[in-house]
Amino acid sequence: HARRLGSARRALTPEVTSHWYRAPEVLLGSRAYGFGVDLWAFGVLAGEWLSKGEPLLPGATVADQAARVFALVGTPTEASWPAFFDGSLPGARALRLPDQTAMELDPRTGEARRAPRSLLRRRLPLRGFDPAVPSTHPLPTTALSAKGFDLLARALTPNPEARVDARDALAHAWFDEEPAPEPLTRFDIRHLSRARAQAVSSG
Repeated sequence: HARRLGSARRALTPEVTSHWYRAPEVLLGSRAYGFGVDLWAFGVLAGEWLSKGEPLLPGATVADQAARVFALVGTPTEASWPAFFDGSLPGARALRLPDQTAMELDPRTGEARRAPRSLLRRRLPLRGFDPAVPSTHPLPTTALSAKGFDLLARALTPNPEARVDARDALAHAWFDEEPAPEPLTRFDIRHLSRARAQAVSSG
């Protein structure tokens, strides 16, 4: 953050970073956000790394950014994010979102309920570009295992109360999975730096 967070719930600025990396609660006007905004930004950046440096959520404006977020991870429901509906997020009232939900069974009660219908797995598939397999070169992303997808899906959860926290993220099984990560090449670093500079200049 640009400001150190303490225990007091002081009003914070929504202009926390380039809007490409802002968490939904910040996009919607919350001034009482926590460290979950950093986990959201991690999820977006990780998605960009897996997409070979292509922006994951390149919104042109804050409103467009919010629309892109919910188009990717699904429309909130009262069960998935109560604060979206209780008036505590000023920007939520003005949004007009399509009904991107699906029916699922509540794991606690077994009853059918509406839940956000995420398209994240379609964007970050199980099989993707593999540098060791030339035939996969045209694919738009690197492969993302089930464990990796679990972490990114938990980081890119709109409700900050349900989003993975830093302690659990660092202990996630994805980081122990084979093959081990390899250092970025100079080309990779330059490409990611250009993408980041473009994001910052976009606002």
